[in-house]
Amino acid sequence: MEAVGREELLREIEENDPDELEQEFADGDERFEEAEGLFEKEDLPDPEDMAEGNFTEVPQYASDMVDEMRDTYHQHLSKAKIAVFFREARWKSKGRTVYAKATAFTPSMRILTGYDFQILINREEFESASEHKKKAIIDSALCQCNYKPNQTTGESTWKTETPDLEGYIENISRFGFWTDELKNAKHAFDQQDMFNEKVAAAEPEEQEESA
Repeated sequence: MEAVGREELLREIEENDPDELEQEFADGDERFEEAEGLFEKEDLPDPEDMAEGNFTEVPQYASDMVDEMRDTYHQHLSKAKIAVFFREARWKSKGRTVYAKATAFTPSMRILTGYDFQILINREEFESASEHKKKAIIDSALCQCNYKPNQTTGESTWKTETPDLEGYIENISRFGFWTDELKNAKHAFDQQDMFNEKVAAAEPEEQEESA
C-alpha cells in the first residue's frame, strides 16, 4: 500500500467539482439513484480530523505493516482502497486514549478521493510503542473495517464495525462474564493464556537443544 499524503488527498477533492459529478449522474448514468442527495456537508470526514496540522503521512514501514496485517488477518479487505495517516497531538475521547480510528467513506467521498476507508493512527502512541503494540494498533483499526453484502445486486458496501466488547471492570469483578459479548471475550482470553503457556513450556526445551 502506498502511503497517501494529506495534500494529495485534499488535491483529489479540490480537483473534482461535486456539482459536475452529480450532473454526470443526472445525464443518464444508471448510478444516479444511488448517488442522488449524497453531496452534502455531512458526508465529509470529521472537521476535527481534517483540521490543519492533524494529518501527516505515515512512514513506509507503517504502510507496509498495514499491508502485512491486512494480508494475514483481514483478507476480506483485499480490494479495499485505504488511505492511512498519522493524527498529530494528544488524542483522547471521553478521557481515554484513542489509538486508531477507521472511517468508511460515503459514496460521494469515494468518488472524490478514490478511497474506501480512511485510517487515522495516533502518532504519539504509535511511535513510542513496541513492534508488537504497533501491529496491535493497526490490527484494531482494520478490525473496524468491514463490508455489507447486497443480496439483490451481489455487490458489497464498505462499512465500519462497533467494538465487540463493552463493559465495566467493577461490574465484571462482582458478576463475572455474564453477557454473550463478555463470555466470548473470556473465551478469547482463555485461548490466549493457553497459547502463552505452550510457548513458555517450549522455551526451556529450545534452550536445552541450542545448548
